[in-house]
Amino acid sequence: MAERRRYPSVRVDLTGLGSRPLLEGWALVREERGDGAVVVGRAYGVAGHLDGTIITSRPVQAIDPEAGWAWTYGMGLVRLGECLDPEGAAAVKL
Repeated sequence: MAERRRYPSVRVDLTGLGSRPLLEGWALVREERGDGAVVVGRAYGVAGHLDGTIITSRPVQAIDPEAGWAWTYGMGLVRLGECLDPEGAAAVKL
């Protein structure tokens, strides 16, 4: 699955990606309210959450699972580990 952006004008600065919070065992799913998508996964290094806690991001603005990152409102740039359902994630519209 290649890089995707919700809006073409979204610019993502990948500087410092290696030190950003990590989401493991993640899935890209439709947002319950609205028309976008969110990432759900086990969080590591996210302020205010114990490592391994399952969290749901705010709306995803850009994502590149092959390169291992997503940009969301709220958390900004996050690293992505293993995706639970790559085909399902590829089918979700940002």
